[in-house]
Amino acid sequence: MKVKNETNYNTRYLRRLFLACEKHEGTNPKYRHIRVIYSRSYRVGGYAWYNSSSVVMKLPRYKVESLINYHTKEKTTSITVASAHRVAQVYIHEVGHNLGLHHRDMQSSCIIDVSWWPNEDIPIRQMIVKSKPNIIEVRAAKAQKKLDEWLKKSKRAKTLVKKYAAKVKYYEKKRAASK
Repeated sequence: MKVKNETNYNTRYLRRLFLACEKHEGTNPKYRHIRVIYSRSYRVGGYAWYNSSSVVMKLPRYKVESLINYHTKEKTTSITVASAHRVAQVYIHEVGHNLGLHHRDMQSSCIIDVSWWPNEDIPIRQMIVKSKPNIIEVRAAKAQKKLDEWLKKSKRAKTLVKKYAAKVKYYEKKRAASK
């Protein structure tokens, strides 16, 4: 099984979930290619090709919304995230398409029983995303470091020029005195 994750969802957790689904359904995950992308809506979805080994899973972006009811002045928080239960249902449905089944041949994904998965409505964990450094700051620091190196080399070169100019002057005096 090859999982190409283009989201912030935890790839190891998704892979473990997909393997558990394959094991429960009794299918062979060996040549399965799964691509995980963000969906445009805030629902779990997917698509697969008939009689193939490719599946595309579409997961919602992690989103936290704070809503205020203007009549009661109450604040409510809504979190949109993919639950393992729903992802497993959709994945099993899409694997059915890989096996050559059409919609008329199988049940809807929302009624597929995945009670065997222990963490039913627990959301799929997000990966820790490291913030990218500001490219301008990084390049400025590198340029400053190089400037410091070359100034040091320039100072060393000036010192050596003085040293060897003094030696040349000394030996010219010696040569003139010996004649």
